[in-house]
Amino acid sequence: MNFYISDTEVEKILEEDISTIDLTSLALSLKDEPASITFQARHLTMISAVEEVVTILKKLNLTVTSFKPSGTLIQPGESFIQAQGMSSAIQIAWRTCSKTLEYFSGVATRTHHMVTMARKINPKVTIATTRKNIPGTKKMAIKSIICGGAIPHRLGLSETVLVFGEHMTMMGGLDTFIERLPEIKTRMIEKKIGAEAHSFEAGIQLVHAGIDFVQLDKFDIQSTATFIEKAKHINKNIIVIATGNINIENIEDYTKTGADVINTSFPYHGKPADIKAEIKLLK
Repeated sequence: MNFYISDTEVEKILEEDISTIDLTSLALSLKDEPASITFQARHLTMISAVEEVVTILKKLNLTVTSFKPSGTLIQPGESFIQAQGMSSAIQIAWRTCSKTLEYFSGVATRTHHMVTMARKINPKVTIATTRKNIPGTKKMAIKSIICGGAIPHRLGLSETVLVFGEHMTMMGGLDTFIERLPEIKTRMIEKKIGAEAHSFEAGIQLVHAGIDFVQLDKFDIQSTATFIEKAKHINKNIIVIATGNINIENIEDYTKTGADVINTSFPYHGKPADIKAEIKLLK
């Protein structure tokens, strides 16, 4: 995967765990001997953060003998990173690498499961993830959801024009926004203009007004299906995004509504992947 994360950002992951020395290894007077480390999936896992872990291993002067790239689906018991070098460096690396792989592969795996479930119903549906990743993890989180087959809904405020109720309040309300929509579309002619709807009626007003896409916030499944049927009758090209409380338990039902995009925060929050790190002395 061609995804840029700077060495400086990767170094920060390592620096969180070790500022100077490995105090436990020092206390135990462990000998510094040639050793190897292997990372292995205990369950079916869509791996992520592999390239960043490889960078950490190399920065500790370990030789990476093999690895499988992020975005690879790993079978239970399958190894995907192997490295060797001095045991003191491996002791520094293994926990930092393990937790990085486990958290971000957990994100990638949850995403993969959701995408697989949705596309069995509608191969054309887009699964997107919100901006509600854990603060400080944005780049790695985005890489991980892409590994799982999703796309980022919005990378930030500078990327898309998405009007929320809070914006409309500052303008004087929904009616004022609709009145000004032609002007806004002319001003931002290269961009699609979208808005979030909190009610069925407001959403239909937006469709009639010529909005490019409407985001349905926390609509239940039946209301989403009914809205899409009516909205597509008004404008067959309208893009409808379903968002709010969508998870692995209900994504199939939301996909059946005919939504063009399913927008979810679910992949970011959950159990890490279960990854085994095996360390051996080399004789």
